[in-house]
Amino acid sequence: SAPLFAEAKAANPAYRDSILVELEALVRWIAGDFVGSLAAAREAIAWLPATTSRRRAPGPIYGALSALEAGEESEAARLLERGRAMLGGASWSFYLAGVDWADAILRWHTHGVAECVAPLRAAASQLLEMESRPNAACVLFDLAEAAAEAGDAAAADEAGADLRMVAEFIGLPGYFGMAAAAAAWAALADGEPERAVTAARQAVELMSGTGWRAHTARCHYVLGRALPPDRRAEAVASFERAAAILDECGGRWRRDQCLEALRRLGTAGRRAAAAALGPGSLTRREREVARLAATGMSAKEIAESLFVGKRTVETHLASVYAKLGVDSKLQLVRRATELGLS
Repeated sequence: SAPLFAEAKAANPAYRDSILVELEALVRWIAGDFVGSLAAAREAIAWLPATTSRRRAPGPIYGALSALEAGEESEAARLLERGRAMLGGASWSFYLAGVDWADAILRWHTHGVAECVAPLRAAASQLLEMESRPNAACVLFDLAEAAAEAGDAAAADEAGADLRMVAEFIGLPGYFGMAAAAAAWAALADGEPERAVTAARQAVELMSGTGWRAHTARCHYVLGRALPPDRRAEAVASFERAAAILDECGGRWRRDQCLEALRRLGTAGRRAAAAALGPGSLTRREREVARLAATGMSAKEIAESLFVGKRTVETHLASVYAKLGVDSKLQLVRRATELGLS
């Protein structure tokens, strides 16, 4: 689609009078280009008055969803307010349910996962009732994960079943991939990890050829969550792959979830998480301490150099080791160049 959008803009300098940019925000969100989607949404509303045609509402809706994936909650809230103003409270096409969907994800960010399950279910029900199946599928995909994370097995099972029916109606691999991922989340909520692994593998296979990058990453993520402790190496690889894709998408929120999951998988996981972030994960003071430690200085010597207490240095070093996936100062010294600390 990207060349076609460029061609359309070049062919008609007045393209902002159409809904081209709003559609671009939607398409880029589907493709997992959250930076591009958010930029398109910002461009769209920059050229519009405070209230305007309802048909332009997908711009701020998908811009808000992209902002949330990027971890920009305040920007998402601003875009959602713009979307509500455009609609004026009217249920027009699927747009009002879309606002409710994005608002539910915002609640996930600000109030915790359990608070978004009911509003996601309501948005999905509204979309299914009006037979807006592609949009319903995306909401159900979020609902299955949120319900499983919140321990609501019934809601996860229901979302998985509804998504399977949508996928069978549409008949395209991406929707079957989302349905398989939802089934994996439902199986995890039901306490059936082996069934979850099978479904998650199927989800990865189906989604990988679609070009829906962020959705593909989320399939890798649920596979990592489903794998048992005796398959830790495979789980590390799944989370690592998910984090890498999400980083390319600009999806900081879910990327950080992947990195946190990696850190819980022992030394190999911590090293993988460190490789994904590198020294960029360190605070300014932690970087100072790490660089001095990488020269071989003791905690006491570092403390004297930075005019802080020895215990403070030891606390910073413990945080540095965890973030960089090293177990000792000796490892830090040996890997100083690799970690960008030399």
